[in-house]
Amino acid sequence: MRWFFGFLPCFIKFLSMTFLCTILFIPQSAPAELLAMEPTLGFNGVFKLKDWTPLTVVIENRHKGLQGQLEVVVTSGSEYQNDVYHTNYSRDVDLPTQSKKTYGFTILIDSYVHPLIIQLKKEKEIILSKSINLREHYTTKPLLIFVGENLKDLSPLDTEEYQAVYTPVRFLPENWYGYQGVKGLILKTNVWKNLQPRQYDGLTQWIKSGGYVITAGGVQETSLSMERLELLTSVRVVGLERVREISALQAFGGVRLVHRDPFLLLKVTAPQAETLLRERDLPLILEKGMGFGKILFFAFDVTDSSFRDWPGRGAFWEKIWQLGPAAETAQFHPKEDQLFYLLLSKIPARFPSFLILFPLLLGYIFLISFLLKTIQNKQTQAWKTLLPLGLAIFLFSSACFGLSFYTQIKYSLLSNGILHLKMTGRQAPAHWKYYWGIYTQKDGEFRLPLGSDDWLLTSIPTHYGQANEFHNYGLHETDEVRSLLFPLHRWSHRFFFLSGFGEFPIQARAQFQEEGLSLSIENRSSFPILNGHGYFGGRLLAFGNIAPSEKLIKRWNLKTLDLKNPFTSREVEAILKKGLRNGSGSFSRGMEMEFTKDLWISIHEKNQFTLDRIFLIGWIDSMIFPGPVKQKTPFRNSVNVLEWEIPLETGP
Repeated sequence: MRWFFGFLPCFIKFLSMTFLCTILFIPQSAPAELLAMEPTLGFNGVFKLKDWTPLTVVIENRHKGLQGQLEVVVTSGSEYQNDVYHTNYSRDVDLPTQSKKTYGFTILIDSYVHPLIIQLKKEKEIILSKSINLREHYTTKPLLIFVGENLKDLSPLDTEEYQAVYTPVRFLPENWYGYQGVKGLILKTNVWKNLQPRQYDGLTQWIKSGGYVITAGGVQETSLSMERLELLTSVRVVGLERVREISALQAFGGVRLVHRDPFLLLKVTAPQAETLLRERDLPLILEKGMGFGKILFFAFDVTDSSFRDWPGRGAFWEKIWQLGPAAETAQFHPKEDQLFYLLLSKIPARFPSFLILFPLLLGYIFLISFLLKTIQNKQTQAWKTLLPLGLAIFLFSSACFGLSFYTQIKYSLLSNGILHLKMTGRQAPAHWKYYWGIYTQKDGEFRLPLGSDDWLLTSIPTHYGQANEFHNYGLHETDEVRSLLFPLHRWSHRFFFLSGFGEFPIQARAQFQEEGLSLSIENRSSFPILNGHGYFGGRLLAFGNIAPSEKLIKRWNLKTLDLKNPFTSREVEAILKKGLRNGSGSFSRGMEMEFTKDLWISIHEKNQFTLDRIFLIGWIDSMIFPGPVKQKTPFRNSVNVLEWEIPLETGP
């Protein structure tokens, strides 16, 4: 029995440890079992590589209330080239007991090598995590998205150039740039009312930025389902028409649409839309332009059997895609490396003025000279003179340090940037792109609020020997504001790129008549446009400044145009120097000189034989960029350049 009593303490310890481990294990495993997370990448599981795409995450909480953070980690680069870095997209979550919520992200994926990680955190603890193998979901072709009923056959939409995808409404993105990889979007009219407010705003913004939306009518439309569409296109349903064939569709599909059973067409009015196709007095296809994009409206149901059985629908869709808006891309500076060099060489470090430092330097020289003269003349003991000499050196050095160097390092961040506005047309939304440089003298994790505007933001990796972890960055989103989070070494820098579009209240008209060339520009903005020049027929035309709320008219006769020197690099430099304004500092003047010269050379190389438009470039001193410059960073510089392609009208 001795062995039993000897074994008993060990057995009791074993039971105690087992019980303790069980107690400790239960609180950790319970949340994982009572929490469920279901992510859907892209449009119903399909996304286009190297473009922004939506990610929808549904979380169900059957446990006690939870407040935490939902985080999406995108890995870019490759281990082979040793340039792997991470981009974190995150947002706060609030999950009451017995709740189910949907959270939407818009993310950029440029590599399918690394899995996508989605994790739910409470403070720094990961409560729930899932990963998605990107190889199973990506495509390299632009997408054709069908929203609404799940068509059994999307093959007529598929081509060698595009990939067709069906998606429910809930997977549509909330940001306009979430449609970046989409060629066209097809949706039934009743889908408009089911869009969440942020989805609706994102979709309309995408159309204005150059998107292409096709809306197909149904026979059960109501005023409620048409309300949003009517607001955008002025299309209103006033009745129904029963038909057995549509002869007009032969122009789009090669054959008439004929069906054994009668089908219904919508009778509509649309005073603000253009009719592209008509069957007798019935508009069939209507078009409405919005910004750079457009909406097409079909007065027939593409999900109806009459259309799905039509042999011409493949040719019909091919014709429809050809009607899409031309891609409007704002081509930025052709020499980005030089642009980065200019930003880096013009770090907004401000030193005291000459009027402050010169008297200090003069007093320092006088005092040192006096003390050295005293030592030389041996009027007193050397040690009694060296003490005030050292004290003077210390005091003056401290003063210079405080006035110059300390004013720089007491601020954690410095920034500068250049905003490029590009417009095409007499009056159109402006595409804008902003290159943003951030510099610091301190190590740290930085957080900058970007406001609530809908901007596309990416990091531009630098190659200056920084560790890969210092290429990481994050975007944290709340209902009120988005914030940029990034690490930085001391005495290092980061470059970010932001882009978007918006209205810029300025319009122009260019005419070419027998008398010559005339250009009229009306500046309805509150910003002056300075040092403006135009380009036409291989020659630069100066037109000066345009004040806010001012209309400027310039005329050049044919003889004046012929006498102007042809475009050369030396001629451009001379013209720019002659008209160079006294900007707010070396940053403005340097950017205006170097950047404008290269931009004009780029325009000349591409358009020296173009005679149907005028190219215009002007500068704006005011801080018009609405983004991170709101951050109260004392040392920052920003310049703005306007590039404008104005179509040339001929005749009276």
